[in-house]
Amino acid sequence: MKIGIWNTQSIRGKLEEVVKELKKLNIDIASLSETKKKGQGIEQVGDYIHVYSGVPKEKRACKGISLLIHSKYKKFITNWTPVNERILTANLNLFGYKLTIIGTYGPNEDEEVALKDQYMELLNQTIIDIGSTREIVLIGDLNARVGRRLNHHTVGRHGEETENENGRRLINLCEQHELKIMNGYFAHRDIHKFTWRQETRHLKSIIDYLIVKQKTNLKINDVRACRGPECGSDHYLVKGEIRMPYRRENINEATKTSSTNTI
Repeated sequence: MKIGIWNTQSIRGKLEEVVKELKKLNIDIASLSETKKKGQGIEQVGDYIHVYSGVPKEKRACKGISLLIHSKYKKFITNWTPVNERILTANLNLFGYKLTIIGTYGPNEDEEVALKDQYMELLNQTIIDIGSTREIVLIGDLNARVGRRLNHHTVGRHGEETENENGRRLINLCEQHELKIMNGYFAHRDIHKFTWRQETRHLKSIIDYLIVKQKTNLKINDVRACRGPECGSDHYLVKGEIRMPYRRENINEATKTSSTNTI
């Protein structure tokens, strides 16, 4: 399974372009951050099911999170929950696994502390509500720089040097829930490592992540930034590759679970 993580900096007038770029890379499930799409809903866009969660329609367009799920997985989707304009979840019973995808868009480093606290508390509660029996794939632009560490169970050795406050918050959350930030566990050249850049100021950072449980049956084969896809954003599309070892049970079952939305 191929996972995409992309801060598209709005999807207004360019969602079809984004979908085309995902299709070129055979992306199965993607998180889009900072979509600026208002309201909550579901729609078909090309070969993908688009579920989205944004600010109320009467507010100025900002924030916003989406998940694009290839239509071939439609029968495996049990439900989805728009938590708020920064967090969105979808549950799938896929290949014998009960899988929850969390799409998220974190506050900037310079946001007010109270707002960042509120976001982390809600993300923490979302993970708690998922429970311990489901596999978790947390994807999105978390606006956090987690640095790099040797022989660490949460942060890998191949990340960037810089760590910031948002990064420390994310590390604490991951340690609390025994999660692993997978970007830093794969050795890549800088062009495939950094997920955001600002050419005019010569800045770059790693802030778009793929995160899973430390103890997981999912096999993460790679996480890398892709230089080819374009949608007018200063973030690169990040691609993750996940292998799901065959499980006999529940291969064709899509058991309904309690939530606010079903597909």
